Amino acid sequence: MFRSLSILLLLLLCAQAVQGQFSKRLRHAVGAAAHIIPFGSGGASAGFGAYYEPQFNILNRYTDFSIAASMPLTLGAHIGNSYLPNTFFFGHVPVMMEANIGHFATRRFYNDIGMGAGAGYAMQITDKGVGGGPVFSVAARAWAAVTSITVRYIFHLNLQGSGYDTHGVALAINLGSFFKKLRADNALEKWQRPR
Repeated sequence: MFRSLSILLLLLLCAQAVQGQFSKRLRHAVGAAAHIIPFGSGGASAGFGAYYEPQFNILNRYTDFSIAASMPLTLGAHIGNSYLPNTFFFGHVPVMMEANIGHFATRRFYNDIGMGAGAGYAMQITDKGVGGGPVFSVAARAWAAVTSITVRYIFHLNLQGSGYDTHGVALAINLGSFFKKLRADNALEKWQRPR
């Protein structure tokens, strides 16, 4: 009986340690995105939607640098127009590896601005069905008033199945209850830093 309780307690402690480490590496952003579908005639059509981006830092050793697995999701709709008359549900599901520096690279960052760049593979759901192909992205992050924001550009090159090449732009609010304390700590750190 004692041995079973000891094993159970050990498992609970390990799960708590893993959960604590997991939460230190996970970051979120939520906002809105537009995916623009260019046409050879010089025209374009856009799909708009809700944007959610979870990021899990694989390399989390430094305060202002990380390597992360990122999944900037967009779910929304395309409203028909003269270039693309169909109205349809639009989904963009990329999985990327991304290098981040500066602002929001980790939960312990010190910079007011930052950026990220990454590449991966994406699935796309459109009126043509499901398509897939490589995706490339760059992001800029900074303080905006009292919150932290991310502006992201994503290029999707559709090579498999049916779909469109798209240029995506997203504006998102970075989420986290740690921002208020972090901002105060960063201000104190800059005040104490020797000139």
